[in-house]
Amino acid sequence: MDLHVTTDKLQIGRSSAADIDSVINWGEFVKATGVPVNFGSQRVAFASAATGDALDAPGANNFKSMISATWRNKHASLACDVEVILDQNATDFSIWKETLQPGETLEYIQGIGFFRGGPTAPDTRLLTNVETDDSQRIFQCAIKGHSTLHTFVCISGTAYYIYVGRAAQDITPKFVEFHITSAGAGTDTKEVGLFSTPNAPSKSAQTLTKIVATGTVDAGTSTGVKRNTSAFATLVPKGTHLWAALRTALATTQPTTGGLAADMSQGHILTTTGGGALTGLSSASGALVAVATVTVAPELRVTMD
Repeated sequence: MDLHVTTDKLQIGRSSAADIDSVINWGEFVKATGVPVNFGSQRVAFASAATGDALDAPGANNFKSMISATWRNKHASLACDVEVILDQNATDFSIWKETLQPGETLEYIQGIGFFRGGPTAPDTRLLTNVETDDSQRIFQCAIKGHSTLHTFVCISGTAYYIYVGRAAQDITPKFVEFHITSAGAGTDTKEVGLFSTPNAPSKSAQTLTKIVATGTVDAGTSTGVKRNTSAFATLVPKGTHLWAALRTALATTQPTTGGLAADMSQGHILTTTGGGALTGLSSASGALVAVATVTVAPELRVTMD
């Protein structure tokens, strides 16, 4: 990444007051010949939710090249969105943006590009089933159906939230799917939706924030694979911890679905009871499910088509 004129500079935007150490190693060269003029390192310690200068402009008739750089979040608890910005004569161009958890580092190496590392980065990569492959169509929970009992009878009015992964890129999921193995009966009331949480499953209850939900869902009074009848069209940003949700409240009998077990109260499954229709929620307080030897929730998946 190069700065070509005296009105160019590199800035770093921060979304929180986390302590961000910026270290940029640079080289400056004569524009006409490419002959090196100087090499150095510019260091800035940021500690506010603002945008600040991280690499100064080159001298007249020169260009400055960012050879390598690190931006480390050394705060004990605050996460921070770190954005690399090219400021060209007060016109800003966003180059890269990454959410850094405490202890994580955004690094740049010339000829390679940007990447994130640190003590938590490998763990968060392993948590996701939402990969960067553009061809991936289906996102589903890492835990599986129980080995001897694969079905689950939904409880009327209970909402089930199933963690499907952390989005590694911006995606627009279209459907929440589930399989009814034994039909329900009575007035057919149910909803599906997409929700997010601040953190990945962590053996604790979490607040779920609604992304989108609908009560227009394939019939719960017949068997087969069911989904919302109209596709969702809401963007799920990169970095979102994504959950699929289902609530049934059929008047007479709740449907039986394919089931999930073996969560071991790790928090891949959360539930709410008596919170009302998903369509009427803005958020929900998801509770852990107890350890059991049978299925404890419906198997849900998110699809792109």
